[in-house]
Amino acid sequence: MMARHIVTTNDTYYAILNADGTLIYGTAPAGTNISTGQPVCKTSVDDGGGYYDLIAAEAVPWEAGASIGNSPVSYGDDLYQPIQPHTAQADWPPDLSPALFRKIPKPVGGYEPWVQPTGGHDAYALDAIVTHNGQVWRSTVANNVWEPGVYGWTVID
Repeated sequence: MMARHIVTTNDTYYAILNADGTLIYGTAPAGTNISTGQPVCKTSVDDGGGYYDLIAAEAVPWEAGASIGNSPVSYGDDLYQPIQPHTAQADWPPDLSPALFRKIPKPVGGYEPWVQPTGGHDAYALDAIVTHNGQVWRSTVANNVWEPGVYGWTVID
């Protein structure tokens, strides 16, 4: 069964949510209520991965000198989520600046591949679903920074 993804935002945050409202990806810290936000895109998708296309439609191309806020940026063939607002510098491109950007993984088999969180701001939520080492995993703990198979994950069909 594929997750239903909805893109929503308010003045400060944007997020991709499961149909039950759990955070899949975005700038909202754990516990932030973003349900009253205005939709970025009035489309919901059930194709298990269509959220990547929705983010791509909203992303702005990264360029040196640009003011980077909370909105996703495109760089090369990839999408990145800014971790903190800043002014882009030529020597700080998204693919070489993990303190400033988190790569938004492309979904595999309908679910995004697991990526090692760099802190609490991008830890996995309780019930987050990811792929890792050829298996699909569900997080069994909130704010999960552990690799699937080590702690806090259960293999699902």
